Amino acid sequence: MWSRKRIDIGWRDLWFAARNSLGRGDRDTAQGTAEQAWSSENDTLACLSVRSGFDLLWTELNLPAGSEILMSAVTIRDMARVVEEHGLVPVPVDLNPSTMAPDPDLIRKAITPHTRAIVVAHLFGAILDLTQVATIAKEHGLLLIEDCAQAFDGHRYPGHAGSNVVMFSFGPIKTATALAGGLLVVRDPPLLARMRTTHATWPEQTQGEFLRRVRTYSMLKLISGRLAFGCLVTACRMLRRDYDAMLNGAVRNFPVEGFFASLRRQPCAGLFKLLARRITTFDTERQDARAALGKLVEAAIQDGTSRVRSSAPVATAFEILIPSSGANRHTWWVFPICVPNAEPVIRALRAEWFDATCGSQLQPIPAPADRPELTATRAAEVVRQMMFLPFYPEMNDAAAARMGQIVPEVLARCTLPRSGGT
Repeated sequence: MWSRKRIDIGWRDLWFAARNSLGRGDRDTAQGTAEQAWSSENDTLACLSVRSGFDLLWTELNLPAGSEILMSAVTIRDMARVVEEHGLVPVPVDLNPSTMAPDPDLIRKAITPHTRAIVVAHLFGAILDLTQVATIAKEHGLLLIEDCAQAFDGHRYPGHAGSNVVMFSFGPIKTATALAGGLLVVRDPPLLARMRTTHATWPEQTQGEFLRRVRTYSMLKLISGRLAFGCLVTACRMLRRDYDAMLNGAVRNFPVEGFFASLRRQPCAGLFKLLARRITTFDTERQDARAALGKLVEAAIQDGTSRVRSSAPVATAFEILIPSSGANRHTWWVFPICVPNAEPVIRALRAEWFDATCGSQLQPIPAPADRPELTATRAAEVVRQMMFLPFYPEMNDAAAARMGQIVPEVLARCTLPRSGGT
């Protein structure tokens, strides 16, 4: 079976991580090496995760309670939770489903005297052109914070020149993962200095904890191969275990209980060293192969849809949206689709050994109670209909094309009227 996701890390990297988890190591030197691996401008902070850095950012900005933060309407719940923890109000900006970019007109309409910042997330591997958003932020004196957690492309995309803060994630399922870790590029030296000072007071992650993390994700990598994953799925079915819930829980980065205590920690030396290695050895060829595969799957879905409609005895009503596919630049970190009814599509794909899933931490941000007109209806509809196809460079072209063809075939069967009925 083609598993839903393969951890983007090699066995040599895991061995490197394991070796560097033994002993204490020079943590300060390792941190400097990781930060210099990304930028020599002394503008980067390496931390335990993007969530950690995001929390630290609001701590040091120390904005007045009730300040409004405009945010891409689709994000992981934890990001809005961090904003709320600091007495701030996350305000959603609805998205264009084709690109998953926030609508500039809606950004302008959402700005009030209480607005202090705009947070834009690049979703699913799409890299957005933020020129218009940067112009709006500058006109209104707002911070522009760029969340590149899902769109890492090495040094080929260091963030928009107009952004004040750019965030990159190296969490377990991210591109070029270091199994944890985040980088924040902060283009305000005094702010970065304050963040460094506070970060240095946080307790340190232990080397033993990181070693256990290496062991856990080594096992997950081992079972993500086609044969091993197929055996796992078969065993779970025989035992009537929900492998979907099991896998989603296995890659959860932070616990629900004690959430802020768990993210307000400094990485250990082993994590810093692995982070530096993953940045300096980033494989652009693998990234380009993934982007090419994304185009292939997109074309297969479009071709399959056209073929089904042209051969159908009556017009079919189904639609297949590939959110973010309209972006001019795309790395295809994952492959999402939105369909009217995901369940039969998932069943059909799994029957042919493609592990599709609806599992995701992405959620629409609710509008503030006193501003219901800002409800992000398009974003909510995308999240409601969204599912994910298994997708990574190791998938061969034939399998990827077949997977793309299955989706419109199943939707057509669900949509067309049954013959011989009453």
